[in-house]
Amino acid sequence: MSISLKLSSKTRKDVNQAYMITKSYDMGDPTLIKKFSMCYVTYKMDNHGVSPLEVKYKIDNSPLWSSFNDDPHNTNSILNGSALKLKRTSGLTKTASFIFPDPSKGRKVSIKLVYVESNYSHSTEIKNFELSDISFTFRAIQRK
Repeated sequence: MSISLKLSSKTRKDVNQAYMITKSYDMGDPTLIKKFSMCYVTYKMDNHGVSPLEVKYKIDNSPLWSSFNDDPHNTNSILNGSALKLKRTSGLTKTASFIFPDPSKGRKVSIKLVYVESNYSHSTEIKNFELSDISFTFRAIQRK
């Protein structure tokens, strides 16, 4: 699966807020409760430095999107302010890892990529963003 975000217009359009929400992933068994531990986002994006793309998650039908915890071993995302943001990859395909806060239990999970233009010193422009894969590590919780 690969997703590319592109404009169909020949003229440039400035966007200061946008988002993409994935489907709900139930890992093949919607009746089983899972304890989610990690999320991996494989993507590529031109240029280098921090991008304005935040990664959030929602378990089951929660009304609010939540923030991941920072993975200290991850070099492809950065905690910027109160949100984890993807780094630009200079056009190379990279995988960013995110840690679910404990406890993160539920039957399904959705991911939201959020673009919010901010006033920090890095460029807010995104060029040639491609989302290749989203995967999870989880443990099934014993049914009673």
